Amino acid sequence: DELVTKWNLDVVILGCRRTDPGCGSLSMAAPTDSEWPPLIRVNPLINWSYKDVWDYILSKGLPICSLYEMGYTSLGYTDRTFPN
Repeated sequence: DELVTKWNLDVVILGCRRTDPGCGSLSMAAPTDSEWPPLIRVNPLINWSYKDVWDYILSKGLPICSLYEMGYTSLGYTDRTFPN
């Protein structure tokens, strides 16, 4: 709530893709859930594939987290997170 008020936010932009866990039913834009401040969530990458994301990152020469270079594509609990 403090960030919403401080910055007068109406919209939050996320990087969710439909194939990400829990994102299968998301739309391009929708209101936040009731436990969040009242914002519109925008998901511009919702229909992008894993390949689309990496093609974009590499074509633009964007910096990436060094964990990707070590083979990690997802992070979670330390006892269940391994490089691919």
